Amino acid sequence: MKNNNIQENLFFNLDNFSGPLDLLLSLVKEKNIDIMQINLVELANRYLEIINHLKANAEDYEIEKMSEYLVLATKLLEIKTKMLLEEKEESMELKTQKNEILQRLIEYKQLKEVQPFLRKLEKSRNNIFIKDSNELEQWKTPPAPEELHGKGNPLTLIKILRDMFARVHALNLRTTKIKSINLTAQDQIEYIRKLFKEYENVTFEMIFNLPSIQHFVITLIALLDLVKRQEIRMYQEIEYGPIRIEKGEIHA
Repeated sequence: MKNNNIQENLFFNLDNFSGPLDLLLSLVKEKNIDIMQINLVELANRYLEIINHLKANAEDYEIEKMSEYLVLATKLLEIKTKMLLEEKEESMELKTQKNEILQRLIEYKQLKEVQPFLRKLEKSRNNIFIKDSNELEQWKTPPAPEELHGKGNPLTLIKILRDMFARVHALNLRTTKIKSINLTAQDQIEYIRKLFKEYENVTFEMIFNLPSIQHFVITLIALLDLVKRQEIRMYQEIEYGPIRIEKGEIHA
């Protein structure tokens, strides 16, 4: 069985994955099982086998590229060790660590599923029709605005984020005229990275700073990409609370 795993490892190439969570998710899919039902010890063993094999056969210049994969490998090894030592009753710390890994996998899976939709939406928004500043009915602030919901599928989350974007920038539409935006997702990635060099935490308004749906889509794609790379983290302190954005484990 071990020989079979070694042979399989030969076919793994990190260039085929966008980050450690992408590799981890592919291993979950191999099991054809729900993420929350996965055996973390088995998953950790498989991930560590692959990383150790690739590390042993990597050239010096490839080791740096593997650094983010090694960070996750260290976490998985720590969790695996605790699980083996705490066979009878798991500590609260261990349960928290396990849930964090599984929750990150679930969030990454949702983000990955919705990315094609967002890229398609970005392409479809190349030609933008700008309404006159007096056509603001759809942007009026509702009497009792909904708070951001932290549950549901990715498309629902995007709709809610878009509604929040509309409310935050409703007043700006009265005075701002934007004919076109010459902006790419990579531009926004660099802009967000620059913000995090100046601030520990970044607000929704600082990132989504133009009243344009094209800007919203491009910026959201940039955010998803940075979350995927673990450079930033988006979370909610309380259910129905605002989404907060902070530096991730791997910050460029």
